[in-house]
Amino acid sequence: MDRSRLLPAGVAPTLGAVESRLKNAFVAAGFRQPRVYQTCGGFVLVTSIERARVDGRPFAAPGRFVDLDQSMSAIEDFSLAGVLRALLTVQPGRFRMIAVVVSDKAVAPSDAALSSAAATALATGGAVRLPRQLASAPFTAEHALTALVYEFEKAPGSAGARLVMPPRFSAYQHLRLAGVIDALRR
Repeated sequence: MDRSRLLPAGVAPTLGAVESRLKNAFVAAGFRQPRVYQTCGGFVLVTSIERARVDGRPFAAPGRFVDLDQSMSAIEDFSLAGVLRALLTVQPGRFRMIAVVVSDKAVAPSDAALSSAAATALATGGAVRLPRQLASAPFTAEHALTALVYEFEKAPGSAGARLVMPPRFSAYQHLRLAGVIDALRR
């Protein structure tokens, strides 16, 4: 990501300024309040879980943001089987959660798969802003931004969402399709 777009001229290069710029870009792209987590050497900004179309574009509200394991199915036929199906299954489709790591430490990939429950906990937990001490820390040339995209798929009739490995699109493509890249260019 081009650092000049991240911090325009005249803005003090602090982690708080980077957090604010990223959060504003995600909100401008239609995301709900992103959550932040303090990490070694910086922070991680995590988005809500977003429902995405097959081509990667997000769904419009109100169906854009979901709890991966919450039942969202309508009762299509009013029978015992139809009611049970609506109660026990989540809406099928594709979903993503984006995490942007801002750190002066290397980000190492993990072989551990992120569960839908863990993704939901990350998207709804965390803080709404960085602690003052971390926010005032300098954003240096050693800091890098790494976007991690966790893509999930829920098949019709299944009880849970599964992590898609590898994802269909690159992290940059996901950010572009979600509208975040355009928001950062403004």
